Amino acid sequence: MSSSHTESAPTGPPVVPPLGWVLHGGERPDAAPVRIWGLAPEERLLRALRRAGCRDATLVVPEALPVDTESSDTVLCRGDVILDERIVAALCETCDVLVRDAELGAVAARVGPGRAKAAAEVLLGRGEA
Repeated sequence: MSSSHTESAPTGPPVVPPLGWVLHGGERPDAAPVRIWGLAPEERLLRALRRAGCRDATLVVPEALPVDTESSDTVLCRGDVILDERIVAALCETCDVLVRDAELGAVAARVGPGRAKAAAEVLLGRGEA
């Protein structure tokens, strides 16, 4: 008589997907609204964050930043910048990274728990990296 025995691999704590924030308000007042395939950059970024696996992808007003979470990472993107969806996906798969453009400065980041508000200030040009 044969017996079967199955072993399961040890598992760590459940992986919590990062939050997704698109920061509203970086547009220049003299700039014409940009749309790609009918979507504003903010909507494109929200969709990209959701497709990449971020939870609670939200448009965030800088004057009323959400409560910083101590339990998960946050991916942040400036709403006035068009980012390729592959960059957004890469942000969701990495940790502690800041994306800078030579002309625009900081445009996106992924930060650990408790650091989202500070990262938002950097992306908005009101803080230092």
